[in-house]
Amino acid sequence: MTTLPRCRPDPRAAALVDAHRAVATRRSRLSTWAPGALREIVIITLCYTLYGVVRNAKSGHPASAYTHAHDIQRAEGTLHLGWEHAVNGFFSDHRGLAVISGYYYATLHFILTLVVLGWVFVRRRAAYARLRTALAITCLVALACFYAWPLAPPRLVGGGYDDIIHSAHVWGSWGTGAVASAGDQYAAMPSLHTAWSLWVGVTLVLLARRRWVRVLAALYPLTTMVVILGTANHWVLDLLAGFVVLGVGFLLQPPVSAAAARVGTAARRVRLMRTPLPEHVGAQAPAAPVPH
Repeated sequence: MTTLPRCRPDPRAAALVDAHRAVATRRSRLSTWAPGALREIVIITLCYTLYGVVRNAKSGHPASAYTHAHDIQRAEGTLHLGWEHAVNGFFSDHRGLAVISGYYYATLHFILTLVVLGWVFVRRRAAYARLRTALAITCLVALACFYAWPLAPPRLVGGGYDDIIHSAHVWGSWGTGAVASAGDQYAAMPSLHTAWSLWVGVTLVLLARRRWVRVLAALYPLTTMVVILGTANHWVLDLLAGFVVLGVGFLLQPPVSAAAARVGTAARRVRLMRTPLPEHVGAQAPAAPVPH
């Protein structure tokens, strides 16, 4: 009996098969999350547009913003929280630190929040909806406060405060024409810089695997709070209010998500009810011929 030689697998063919499988897996993942990513980009764009419209709406005469600022100063004096002058003076005396902190304040909060939001969507998808909804609620609550209670920041009330972003000639500072005319300079309470940095910190501490990332995430909100005091853009009570609005965002996230899920389910049912059935569905089958 003749024994056939045993065929050895070709390693090049096996590698080619593995490569095809990897490409197919990547395409499958892309087709899975790409529609969701497009939806989220649209949602974020709409939210940011709403944020700009409401934040820049004139919610009263600037005099009320300065009145509220004096109220804040008195409250902080009573609570022994008036640290803004000391921190701002330190930054003003060190111009290199002032320039760095100016760019930090003007850019990092927005860039880093979007980067972390995208990272959660791609790498920690199961937690994305909850974290995104909590952040959105936080922003909506803050917008309501901006509209109802305008507040002038320390840099606008005088009293020896150095407007670091303006004096350091930071790109996008309030002194430039486009920013000065478009931005609401009386949206100080609560501090969204604080709320967003806390959201980034909490998200990365809970979800990141590398220890150094978690350490930096824990330090990021503290650094942000020092910077916004040093640049005279917020009062200490604004920072505390940032903690509060983020807490409200996380507190309201479960019921809001549940309500959104119910609305989505009802909308899908309505669409299914309005979808016409194909002609062959429900049609009566022709009668079978009677045998003679």
